Amino acid sequence: MLAQIPPQLIAFAAALSYATSGIAARRGLRYSTPITVTLVSLAIHASALWSALLLTGGVPRVSHWVLFLFSLPARCSR
Repeated sequence: MLAQIPPQLIAFAAALSYATSGIAARRGLRYSTPITVTLVSLAIHASALWSALLLTGGVPRVSHWVLFLFSLPARCSR
């Protein structure tokens, strides 16, 4: 793993990414269809995510209880 990246830096990079994507999508809609813009955006975000995962060493291990806690509100709302 390269180094521990602070959560604030990750959030800032994500915000910049989505802001840039929104601007590019608005400009791209002039010349193409909404489906094309969506697919290009999805492909760019997926490749950026995989690149970040490969550079940082992958997804860290988490406890299974964390996944249970995130799925709990969906079960209780029924």
